[in-house]
Amino acid sequence: MGNGVMKTDTNHRNKTIYIKLLNTSNIQKVIFNGGCSSRDLQDQLSAVCGLPRGSPVLLKDRHGAHITVSPAMTSNTIQDPFVVDTHTYQQILGPGGERDETITNTVAEVAAQLQKVFRIEELKADFGTRISSLEKRLESKCYSCTQI
Repeated sequence: MGNGVMKTDTNHRNKTIYIKLLNTSNIQKVIFNGGCSSRDLQDQLSAVCGLPRGSPVLLKDRHGAHITVSPAMTSNTIQDPFVVDTHTYQQILGPGGERDETITNTVAEVAAQLQKVFRIEELKADFGTRISSLEKRLESKCYSCTQI
């Protein structure tokens, strides 16, 4: 049986890191659980940096060395924040952010297709009205022909 003492896993404690965007003085404090996944940490850092979810976050120390983003990463201090390498993001995403351009193009294409569908629906309704009108005219002419 157990002795009633609960062991705590030191890997699941909260950790704090400080990051700053390149060429800015704004330092962000990021707290994460040591038991989270690397993907969860990447997503959290993406959100803090204002990047789309799933964007790779590349950190460097004050000497320019790349820092591996993982729950096992060492904490730093506010005086020695990790730097988010935004230049690398521009290379990954392209000059205008190819992801944003792809999304914009897709939305524009969907909108164009929807407009076509709505035009077709309008044409169907218009043809239906015209056919009904023609039927009524034919019926009235046929009725007047049978009365003679």
